[in-house]
Amino acid sequence: MRRRPGLALHSRPAPARAVKRAITFILCALEALAWAAIAKALFFSGSDPATNGLDKLAGIAFTILFALTAVPAFLLALARRAPNLALGLALAFPACFALLFAAGLLLIS
Repeated sequence: MRRRPGLALHSRPAPARAVKRAITFILCALEALAWAAIAKALFFSGSDPATNGLDKLAGIAFTILFALTAVPAFLLALARRAPNLALGLALAFPACFALLFAAGLLLIS
């Protein structure tokens, strides 16, 4: 029996979806570790009392960024829904953090 293209019994995208899902889980785990370390440093810093409020504000902004990007990416990957969106959200967290960090450095200098 000759097989024609387009009439395959199993679609090919399943392995690609699994790879995207695995990458999303790995990125979310790394982002959770980074969030925990940076949030600990920002919320429990022994900095000058004059700048302590800025540290807490940066910690809140960082936590909001984590909650808006990495958490939904993890939940989407866990539910096996929208792998492209989940991977995009997982990649958005470090990109937004880098942009905010660069903006903060530009404002300080």
